[in-house]
Amino acid sequence: MNDKYNLRSFPAKVLLIIPPQEDNMFIYSTPNLGVGYIGAAVKKEGHTVKVFDSTFYHDYLKELEKDVEEYKPDIAGITGFTFQYPRMDDFAKLIKKVSPETIVVFGGVHATVLPKLILERNSSVDFVMLGEAELSFPEFLKALNNKTGFKNIAGLAFRDGSDIVINPSKFIENIDDLSYPWAVINPLDYQKGQVHGFTAKNKPITQVISSRGCPYQCTFCAGRTVLGSKIRMRDAHKFVDELEYLKTKFGMKEIQVIDDNFTFYREHAIKVCNEMIKRKLNISWSLPNGVRADKLDDELLDKMKESGCFYMSFGIEFGSERMLNVCKKALKLEKARESVTLANKHGFITQGFFLMGHPEETIEDMKLTADFIRSVPLDKILISQPFPYPGSGLFDYYLKNRYGNDIRNVNWDKFKDMDFPRIFENVTQAEQRECRKKVYLRFYLNPWNALRFISKFRTWFQYRVAWQGFTILIKTLTGRQ
Repeated sequence: MNDKYNLRSFPAKVLLIIPPQEDNMFIYSTPNLGVGYIGAAVKKEGHTVKVFDSTFYHDYLKELEKDVEEYKPDIAGITGFTFQYPRMDDFAKLIKKVSPETIVVFGGVHATVLPKLILERNSSVDFVMLGEAELSFPEFLKALNNKTGFKNIAGLAFRDGSDIVINPSKFIENIDDLSYPWAVINPLDYQKGQVHGFTAKNKPITQVISSRGCPYQCTFCAGRTVLGSKIRMRDAHKFVDELEYLKTKFGMKEIQVIDDNFTFYREHAIKVCNEMIKRKLNISWSLPNGVRADKLDDELLDKMKESGCFYMSFGIEFGSERMLNVCKKALKLEKARESVTLANKHGFITQGFFLMGHPEETIEDMKLTADFIRSVPLDKILISQPFPYPGSGLFDYYLKNRYGNDIRNVNWDKFKDMDFPRIFENVTQAEQRECRKKVYLRFYLNPWNALRFISKFRTWFQYRVAWQGFTILIKTLTGRQ
């Protein structure tokens, strides 16, 4: 079954492709760390790696065609989320048209959840790599070269005659063994456009991770599908080594730690802070992806502040205990209130992540969320509509109630936030939008909220990025964007 796939060279020439993200205003400031880690792992084994990021091209199909013609990759790896899947398909077909000998591999969240469907639908895709692939992708390249077969490659899905074989994936236990993504990505290339989260003190700025995995079971999230339920932490010393490397090599002045659960293990967070303080890094840092609102205390916040942290987001989601239970959030609102108040007391800029638009939500639930927002000293809020990502419990709900439990009925071209037709059991979409708009305007036009937020600024750059975020929000809410 291996004979039809031949590498033109070994070590191989690998092209890693990031599809466009048209609706993401932070695309110019957020390097794809997943691609960086895969590329670094492959490069470490002696292969040649090139990253094609569609972000940087207006006519990305034309530029990709040119790259494939000139580079002649042995392997093209394409990653992406569900909203990028249609473009991933387009890329695969283009690559096979230009270079039929190039082996096309899909990876990322969408591919991890739906490998069988992808291989059934698109003959231009040769393989699908599930989950974490930093170890399995180099092994896959060796198997291709040595003609040893694919049955021992963890997380690999492939065709075997008329059958589709899906090997179980394995999570990487020691993530300290991974090479820095900066071996193939230059963070200085991602300093244009809006700063992720519209909150930063300094530039240049980039993102890092200190852990992988999430033990929680929120039904609106599919993160556990790729990264697993077990939290794996990096050694604090080695993690701060990377921060020091980013400062020395690229001149980074600020770091955004984009873990899902940085404060989950308190001692780990304390060790990271102590290491930063010990080395006198003099670098600002933040937690824009959200921390658990039940994992903070005075001592930890003191350490974080002393080490340079100034901003954190809280994933609260709902002000309704009923909706928290429906979505299996495993969070008590009173504890969330205490943590936000404590962080505010310590001088942190605080942001709350909330949701409105769950199919089972009622007007009363939305009012409870609005009341909670008014009752806590948050400096910023973000109210999103929960999206049915494949791999989440919410996707299962939509699959049953909209698509007749047949995934072949899903129109993936419509599967993106702005275009997606939602289900509301108890309210209309117009009522949901109006409630969300009122909460936003009431919050951001409140002068006391604005004064508290601004009083925490320490650089002129903070004023600049905050004003950019505010103007975009107002234009969006008033229909002028």
